[in-house]
Amino acid sequence: MGPAPTIETSCIETAPGLVFDVSVAGRDDAPLVLMLHGFCVSRYFWHNQMPALAAGYFAVAPNQRGYSAGARPAPADFDNYRVDRLVGDALDIVAATGHGERRFHLVGHDWGGSLAWLIADRWPERLAPPARRRRSPQWSHTCLNRIAKQRDLNFFDVEAKVFF
Repeated sequence: MGPAPTIETSCIETAPGLVFDVSVAGRDDAPLVLMLHGFCVSRYFWHNQMPALAAGYFAVAPNQRGYSAGARPAPADFDNYRVDRLVGDALDIVAATGHGERRFHLVGHDWGGSLAWLIADRWPERLAPPARRRRSPQWSHTCLNRIAKQRDLNFFDVEAKVFF
């Protein structure tokens, strides 16, 4: 067995003021696997899975909005952290990797899993099989209600200046 594929660190700018730290492994021309971390963890959550994926995929694990030092808009402005912005960030990262028009694989954990399900529900044609699933409108409504409830239960002070 040869050495494990290298996990590299890179930065992806999707818009002025939004520069995401990302871990990448594999050839950038291979099928993309976007890996979205959950609450209170980071892109490093995926480092144990990335070498195995790098054998046939281009694995990209970004620190999401609020976790990347270059992508922390004012936390007191809730609009900066709306679900549609977080989903937009994920799709913008896909485009910035050069996979904008191609189907990709999507993996999510915890909060990243909620975002992944929303992407799968709204843009199923963007996802590569077998991850692509079609969900009912009732499922989407339930998912959005859970996200809203989680937001309302957030016990962190939005005025905090230091996150991590």
